[in-house]
Amino acid sequence: MTDLIQAENLDAEVEIIVVPSLEKAEEMCLYGSPTILVDGEEYQKQPFAQAGFY
Repeated sequence: MTDLIQAENLDAEVEIIVVPSLEKAEEMCLYGSPTILVDGEEYQKQPFAQAGFY
């Protein structure tokens, strides 16, 4: 991802976070793997989805 950002000369930040458990995924409201947040909102969140590992 960072290679693409650099190659396209984009102004963006990438942060990779390892989520070690289902409980932590629920706590962080993460709905998929990988979860991609854009301006703090999940990029591909499905309606009525439950947080967790998939």
